[in-house]
Amino acid sequence: MRSFNLLLGFAAVSLLALSADGNQFTNSQKSENEIQLEDPALYVDHPTLSAINDVTPWQKNFLTCTLCTAIVSPVLDYMKDIKYTKMVMGFMGALCMELWYGQETCKNIIQNFAFGYSLYGFANTLKVDFICGDVFKTCPTTGLKTAASYATAVLAGKSADDVDNDVLQETYNTVMSGSGNTYKVLHLTDIHVDYNYVAGSTTECGELICCQAKHGEVEPLAETYGNPNCDTPADALDKMLASIAASHTPDLILITGALVSRDLSLTQPDAPPSLLSTLSKIAAVFPATQTYVALSGWEFGPQQAQLFPTVLVDGVSSDHLTTLIGKVSIGAPYMNATSIAEAKMYGYYSIVKLANSGTATALERVMLIVLNTQACNTFNLGLLKEKSDAGGQLNWLQIRLAQAKTDSMHVFIIGHIPPGSPQCNSQWSKRYHAIIEKYQGIIRFQAFGNPEGRDGFKVQYPSTGNLENPFGVIHIGGAMGTYQMNPMARLYIMDSMQNIPLYVQKLTFDLDFWNQNVGVSWLYNLKTPTVTDLGPWTIDAYANEMLTDSTLAEEYYEQAIRNFDSPGCDDSCAKAMYCQIMSMSLDQEIDCTGSLEVKKWAMFALQKLENPWV
Repeated sequence: MRSFNLLLGFAAVSLLALSADGNQFTNSQKSENEIQLEDPALYVDHPTLSAINDVTPWQKNFLTCTLCTAIVSPVLDYMKDIKYTKMVMGFMGALCMELWYGQETCKNIIQNFAFGYSLYGFANTLKVDFICGDVFKTCPTTGLKTAASYATAVLAGKSADDVDNDVLQETYNTVMSGSGNTYKVLHLTDIHVDYNYVAGSTTECGELICCQAKHGEVEPLAETYGNPNCDTPADALDKMLASIAASHTPDLILITGALVSRDLSLTQPDAPPSLLSTLSKIAAVFPATQTYVALSGWEFGPQQAQLFPTVLVDGVSSDHLTTLIGKVSIGAPYMNATSIAEAKMYGYYSIVKLANSGTATALERVMLIVLNTQACNTFNLGLLKEKSDAGGQLNWLQIRLAQAKTDSMHVFIIGHIPPGSPQCNSQWSKRYHAIIEKYQGIIRFQAFGNPEGRDGFKVQYPSTGNLENPFGVIHIGGAMGTYQMNPMARLYIMDSMQNIPLYVQKLTFDLDFWNQNVGVSWLYNLKTPTVTDLGPWTIDAYANEMLTDSTLAEEYYEQAIRNFDSPGCDDSCAKAMYCQIMSMSLDQEIDCTGSLEVKKWAMFALQKLENPWV
């Protein structure tokens, strides 16, 4: 009942939050360096309510539009009162405690939320014209294109070779029948190194992470190589990297963000030095391996706030992104001058041709696209002032993919938050999938991290909703951090001719053994279970089989969560994993599972409020 009341409360607060004054901030003029939209029809701005009424006979809308406006306007005015803001903060605190965070952690979370709420409000969705036009549809809509109409426009130029959505799977069918040359790609993600970790400090502190000197020395105490309630000790990272290097020599390392600690007491300037320290550790172990890095929200500090465009506003500075990219270019010195300049604008960049490395002579035919998923991060408060394609990233992605297709290149795409996962805005995810569908013939590998730390896959399906012809696979790496799970890395064995992953080794470390012994133990070192290849049709069939094969579901679950004490996987667990693989947006996942989980519904409501891109 408490959860149900909180859910109702959140829904009420979400509706009442329509009170924020969307006009309190003015966007700065676009600089000459910003990405220009090649098709403005895909990104229609809101006209004002007065402009709509100027061209619409008032009597046509009298009973609907006028009534909605009359009701909503005073509600918005009333809810601007400071008492309402305090009520929102109080409710958020109660919701935070309901989700089992400690009091100190919740205090910091609420402070971060209050910062973003007061700075940006819900600048685009919380307006009378949007509420009455696009939400309740009593007034004329603002003309903003839906995800479906966006997909239709994008896919109008889909190649005849890609119409059947079978290019990637047919490539697998051809490659798996032979025995060509291979190379190795190491995928690291969500390491979350805590340089303040102290062995012998308490592991139960009531905060998001523990095991620091400030938490005291009350039992139970932190061990040398990590604890489920704590972020990753630097010594543990050193040991994991050395263990991987002893067994494997990768030709390419892809790092998909979340390298810094989740300590909510840290500030934004604390992130760049920590980022550089971690990248330097990786470079020291693999000095000859080209390495590329995608950023996550945590690299922007506990607030996870990044503005598009990046301008100086109350301490959230474009200087921070410039500093981050500077550290990346030092710690992983393989970006060229063009990609560095590109990354300093919005955090995303491309490498037009990767360098050959060891056995990977085919890499010169690969374009690497590094996304900044801050553009879809539900917790990025900087998105509250955005109307559509933050930083022009999706438009830029289309331009890069078109270039790659013209040049007959293969494409790798990496980023932190997997499109379609709960933390990635549904509206952004659907548009991303439409773009990938259009260019599926050249996209050979997509690798992302996971804010929840779980290892897994996502299958991509046509925008028409046809589940019989999946066209792509998103590979989701499990966290290399020690928080709540045993840490892991993914090692892909790639085909040198087609640049597709043939299979993946999941290198999972047994922390219990490490903390009790001097040596190293692998908990898992397995190929992908029970699948013949990593093609979309194969992963689709695998997901469907989990619904009826409890042994298969249990095996997938064990490798996904790598828990210290796995509770097992029942029918509802199998269904949840199936839905995670098959869903391309949060709303699809909720529909698939029939979930009443407070956290997912809260994120769904926040996504609707923060982004009018419907």
